[in-house]
Amino acid sequence: MPKAKLDSISSTQNISGLEFQRFDVKVDFPNGMKMKSSSFSRLFDKKEFTVYIIAVDEKIGKQMLDAFLNYKFE
Repeated sequence: MPKAKLDSISSTQNISGLEFQRFDVKVDFPNGMKMKSSSFSRLFDKKEFTVYIIAVDEKIGKQMLDAFLNYKFE
């Protein structure tokens, strides 16, 4: 959408003792809708593992994000 406003940031995030690359994007659409996207990525041996969490409902997005951030990798 041409007039949408984007804001993004990249960082690292420790989840269950593992370092992930994190990329967050916030999008404000002209119609008032807001969307947040978070992606997490890392290598396990030679395979890339990536998780995307995208939500327009802030409460549901927070629940999904909290669930992933508290996940225990074995």
